[in-house]
Amino acid sequence: MRVFGSSSERRSSKRLLLPIFLLVLVTAALRIPILTDVPMNWDEVWSIWQSMGSLEQTIRLTPGDWPPTYFIMVNLWQSWAGFTPLVLRALTLFIFLLGIPITYRAVREMTGCHTTAVFSAFGFSALGFGQFLSVLVRAYGLLLTLTMLALWLTALYFNRRKLTYGILLSGCLALMFLVHYTAFFICLLLGLYTLLTTPKQIWRWWLPALVVAFVGSLQVLPRLDYVLTRTDYNSQLALPSLPIALTEMFATFSGSTVGVLILAAAALAAMLYWRNRAQAAAVVLWSAAPLLMYLLHNHLGLFQDARYLWWVLPGLALLIGLGVSSLPRPLQLPGTTVVLLLMLPINFVDYQLREYGGEFEPIDGVFADLKKNLRPGDVILVDPKCGCAPPEAWDYYMQIHFPGGLPFVESAEGYPRIWYVSRNWDFDAASQAQVAAGRIAGKYIGPPGFFFQLYEGPPDPEGILFENGIRFHGATFTESVNTPDGPLFHEGAEVQLQLWWLVDRPIALDYSISLFGFFRSGVVQSDRASITNGPLETSRWQPGQFYVDERVITIPAVTPPGTYALKLAVYQFWDNQRIAANGYTDEDVLLPITHVRVHSW
Repeated sequence: MRVFGSSSERRSSKRLLLPIFLLVLVTAALRIPILTDVPMNWDEVWSIWQSMGSLEQTIRLTPGDWPPTYFIMVNLWQSWAGFTPLVLRALTLFIFLLGIPITYRAVREMTGCHTTAVFSAFGFSALGFGQFLSVLVRAYGLLLTLTMLALWLTALYFNRRKLTYGILLSGCLALMFLVHYTAFFICLLLGLYTLLTTPKQIWRWWLPALVVAFVGSLQVLPRLDYVLTRTDYNSQLALPSLPIALTEMFATFSGSTVGVLILAAAALAAMLYWRNRAQAAAVVLWSAAPLLMYLLHNHLGLFQDARYLWWVLPGLALLIGLGVSSLPRPLQLPGTTVVLLLMLPINFVDYQLREYGGEFEPIDGVFADLKKNLRPGDVILVDPKCGCAPPEAWDYYMQIHFPGGLPFVESAEGYPRIWYVSRNWDFDAASQAQVAAGRIAGKYIGPPGFFFQLYEGPPDPEGILFENGIRFHGATFTESVNTPDGPLFHEGAEVQLQLWWLVDRPIALDYSISLFGFFRSGVVQSDRASITNGPLETSRWQPGQFYVDERVITIPAVTPPGTYALKLAVYQFWDNQRIAANGYTDEDVLLPITHVRVHSW
């Protein structure tokens, strides 16, 4: 390793602080939209849900293959900042952003080359899988930053040979091991790096090795059976052939298949042109670790999920920095341009993040839409075959959007408006038939795997029969503010209603229907019918089927405060003769159906 410290290098480093500062700002700006655009996967939801209780509960609920440190941090962050997806993902992003300047300082200390340090920091921020981990509510973003910190402390410890740096390095590695057990691989890789670059000083690992071994034995030995069981299951998963598996893995790491070519070119350039061959070999071996994981998959069971190989990403960031800066001077400008053109677009897209995310449904957005459409009296019936989301996801997102809970029911009987939740390609036919009986399928929310369908029945199941065989089953407001004195509206507002109709027998003639609003400033009439689920002509209505007529009454712009009646008339359009509903229509043969309250100055 090379110690850098000349006055000219210090002045140069100050000039290069600006690119690092801009890189942090650009990375933050590109990641912030992703915080909410990409739905959380179930692993993230579990991390949050298990951290929502007390610290004692958080520690007790931590799974056996994880130490509790990260979940304790999430618990404390929730209690201080909140528990929404945006806030919790922001925690991961803040920690990851710290890793960018730390990467720069670490590589500068390692190589004494500012260009290498800048491009390594760029690689740290731009790798596609690093994007995903930088917003994931799991410990990997924290581990990446701690890895670069450990790399920096390693360089300081072996360059400057001060015990203080050895103590700090020991603490950093111990903390990493308390965050996730796969930090063990970072210890091995740092040991390999120093073995190849400073073999005569390898004895300096005595202190970090003792600390990590002590902490590791306290953490792993009590959970050894659980960890081995989990590893044994993973090792049974089949993998594709070696060339395909490695290509797919490095495409995942870099963000695209083109990224694989960039990494290969960087490795070749580093091995051929980097002035410190031992250093280049160490970084290339670090980056090639997935090959060893593939060969040892039957024993370790780690290769099938890129998240288990998060510790390869820092090596790839170093590889990009070494590769670009090691090119011969005539090739540095075109090489730099190519890397920027190929790597920067990865930062501007999030499609691959959705691919990385694994199993999820956009339950957060679905619940947000449901909140806008849910009316008092609505109930939720979940199909027995749904399996749409794990229970902790229901609990977590309900606490965000419906802290008072949702009205779940097990039977549709007696409820006019039901939101039926199912996977709409695989549902229980008996449950669906019960919900649909006597109701009309209306608006829907959510994707096919988490499908909310509104089934709405008439507000008046018995109805009022007109003499011509048409039966009125009540009216509902589609948009209003309910008060003890009825729905409340501003003067000049539009009153939107749904009129429910049914025919007891086939009707030979076509009848017209008018809706009237009797306001102090005048009578407002609505004659324009809009049947949402059938023909306008009453002669084409089928017995036993409900028809919904959507109407709008506009309150006059100058209407004194008060409560006003809404009435309707069924009449023969050819002679305007109104049809009576015996015992219900008034002296003008109008049927009072509801009233509205108008408030104004």
